[in-house]
Amino acid sequence: MKMQEQTLLIYYLIINKQYFIVKSLYLLLLLEHGCSVVVMEKKDIHKLEIINLLAYRPPNATSFSGEAAGEDLRRILNLDRLDDAYHNIRFIIPAGTTSFNPSFYLGLLFNSFLKLGITQYSKKYKFIIEDKDEVFRSNLRDNLSDGLCQSINRMRVIESQNALCWKNGRMSLWFKRLLEIQ
Repeated sequence: MKMQEQTLLIYYLIINKQYFIVKSLYLLLLLEHGCSVVVMEKKDIHKLEIINLLAYRPPNATSFSGEAAGEDLRRILNLDRLDDAYHNIRFIIPAGTTSFNPSFYLGLLFNSFLKLGITQYSKKYKFIIEDKDEVFRSNLRDNLSDGLCQSINRMRVIESQNALCWKNGRMSLWFKRLLEIQ
């Protein structure tokens, strides 16, 4: 029975949100040619949304930067709606991307992080780096880690401000005095 359960795992090749079943024999060839391949169970295939960021990178640019640009893309992609949807999101960072600045990350995903919390966020949102150059891949992984760290730090600041402002559902004395100063 365990052998049959393991054979339920299927490889899917994703091209422009189209799913293609791929035999494992061809999997290595596909990976060598830079294709994005996602391994998942067949029953979960409908729960995945693929967003290729190449379509949203400015012409002749090699990076994603700026919190305002991230917020604009968040609105275009309607991530507030996707936060509430059941399926998971995979962002494809296209080959040739040299940087995914933490400020862009914050603009694009901080509201999702805040809304979902770290556990649900990390299950829902993942990144696929298409570039094969290990230097670029390493740099992009560092950028994504920095963006996540800045999201955690920003969330802690908000939580600590809320803790200072409210106690047991009432406005704190410290916060009342702060409001009087302004």
